Amino acid sequence: MRVRPVLFHIKPGIIISLSIGCFFVLRFLIPLQSRVADERLVQWTEGDLGEFLFTFAVISFFSFICWLIHQYIRQTHFRIKAFQYEWVKGVSGVLLCMLISYSIGRLQLYIYNAHGAIPPLRRFFFLGIRGLSIGGFQYFMVFYTAAIKRVAHSKIEIEQLKKENLQTRLNLLKQQISPHFLFNSLSTLKTIATDQNTRQYIMQLSNVYRYLLNYNDNNVASLQDELAFTNSYLYILKERFEDALQVHILVAEELLSLYIPPLSLQILIENAIKHNVIAPGQPLHIYIYTDGNHTLTVENNIQPKLSMEKHTGKGLKNINDRLRLLSGKQLDITNTGTKFIVKLPLLQYERIDH
Repeated sequence: MRVRPVLFHIKPGIIISLSIGCFFVLRFLIPLQSRVADERLVQWTEGDLGEFLFTFAVISFFSFICWLIHQYIRQTHFRIKAFQYEWVKGVSGVLLCMLISYSIGRLQLYIYNAHGAIPPLRRFFFLGIRGLSIGGFQYFMVFYTAAIKRVAHSKIEIEQLKKENLQTRLNLLKQQISPHFLFNSLSTLKTIATDQNTRQYIMQLSNVYRYLLNYNDNNVASLQDELAFTNSYLYILKERFEDALQVHILVAEELLSLYIPPLSLQILIENAIKHNVIAPGQPLHIYIYTDGNHTLTVENNIQPKLSMEKHTGKGLKNINDRLRLLSGKQLDITNTGTKFIVKLPLLQYERIDH
């Protein structure tokens, strides 16, 4: 299982922590002259510069620890189900901050005693309040900064999708005349061809272009239509590669009514052909099959070309982006070293409409 790295945003944490440290030492600017005889209460004394700096450093350090704790807890995927809720993570983080506040209070007392100074007395209650206030505030800041980054990231994604959509529409306008002309020409050529193999090849090529024209403006295609198109596409490829390309299709009939983004199979097959050797002595095997989890799997053996083309990943990214926009799901891609496996979730039409 891939572990997602925890990203600590150090700079804002330092700035916020130093600000909290400044706030908590403001009391040194208005020292209280009176002393409280009852040692169970907090004893405020007029502090010197050393105590001022020491208290500022302790509070700032504690605030920064709170910042790191909350970032870690919010980003970590815990195995315990209860810890998947944001409010549970927040409460747990604040309680941990309160415990650390008490520990730092005990450490301060030890440092004062080690230097023979008179320590300011703090009850457990006030140490807890300090942990609650600083820990709670830091959790709010971590949550707030994460929300801002999410919004900014979403805006960037939306702008990127707008640009891609505009580019796609422009490409469709450029290509609008050519496919229709070619499709009509193929239909004419089929009627005048005399050889049966030639007529069959032209018919399959016509099926490919008919599918491309029909699904240009569609977001989804049924698995049944996609497989019919894929068979026509494979017929053309087999004329080129013959027995060096072996494609095995095993799809459950009850799943044929489900949907996938159009041309997904063609892109995955093309991707396998592009990056692997295909020769009579080294046939490329592509397996297309379904399982009980409403998933279509495309798997091929890996036999990389000696002169590898640069991997742009545009084909897989194209399918992944369309899947994410349609259903919130993504491709599951696995490279074992000997096999390249792509799992494509099958979609329900009702989910796509919403």
